[in-house]
Amino acid sequence: MAVSTTLLVKDLLEHLSWLRSLRDGCKELVVFFKRNHKLWFLLRRKVKEKKLRALVLTGDTRWGSALACLASVLAAESILFTIVSG
Repeated sequence: MAVSTTLLVKDLLEHLSWLRSLRDGCKELVVFFKRNHKLWFLLRRKVKEKKLRALVLTGDTRWGSALACLASVLAAESILFTIVSG
């Protein structure tokens, strides 16, 4: 079951450019924050204050991590806007 689900999600990402773009954008956002230690610390502190999960980085072989990445970015959306807008 897990293998077939992973293959299904992989096929969807290959054929639906908007979904692939969304996943790649979220991944790029998470990587940006993780590479900037000062921003990552600030983000982690604000996320913890709101009792949210930290941003999750997606893995290519785990469809659940793609969902977790999208969900974590969406949950922290207002915090991310606050940090980016200064």
